[in-house]
Amino acid sequence: MLRLAGFFNPLMREFPEMLYLTETPVLLDDSKLIARLGRVHKTPYDEAIRKTLDWMRADSQELTNLH
Repeated sequence: MLRLAGFFNPLMREFPEMLYLTETPVLLDDSKLIARLGRVHKTPYDEAIRKTLDWMRADSQELTNLH
């Protein structure tokens, strides 16, 4: 069904290739990065999301002020 929908919607065309992500857990490991770079600061999700939203709001206000 998804492949059929892919004929009409480019997003759906890619979806079947990504289905494995819903069936197999993805474990990310940064040990090689840490071995090469040393310790890196990891921003907590709550802080990163807040800062991103603040940046997006400020950027959209700048665009509004230009008009």
